[in-house]
Amino acid sequence: MLDNSSVKKILIVTLSNIGDAVLTLPVLAHLADIFPKANITLLAGPRVIPVYIDDNRVSELIIYDKHTPLSSKISLFWELRARKFDLIIDFKNSLIPILLGAKRHTSFWRKPPKNIVHKQQAHLWKLKSLGLNIDTKKNTGPLIWLNPADQD
Repeated sequence: MLDNSSVKKILIVTLSNIGDAVLTLPVLAHLADIFPKANITLLAGPRVIPVYIDDNRVSELIIYDKHTPLSSKISLFWELRARKFDLIIDFKNSLIPILLGAKRHTSFWRKPPKNIVHKQQAHLWKLKSLGLNIDTKKNTGPLIWLNPADQD
């Protein structure tokens, strides 16, 4: 079980397609509720930036473009590693959390039970697998934040 007061910095490695990114929004809502004082950083591809850009639960949005030169990727890796994230939620199921040295992170080899068929529920299962108390009855979205200028 995670000590909520010890988690100050969270990194979410999100998915690259807009629909997939939208289905991760309930996880963002739960993390913001569970860790209200934590800074939440998102590592996201350029296509999904509009999903998160105006979300007030996100402290920082880092754009990861897979087409950038290797030297830029290595620089980003070292920058992220130096931040010493307390918790990393990785929706890409990569080695990023281990390589960045997170204190707690989602597992890249654990899969949700076969009875979970919807991706949104599979994403929430990732939080449960960390021992977080997730209220699945709570309506957490997906909720997309709009810029006030876009609300008209």
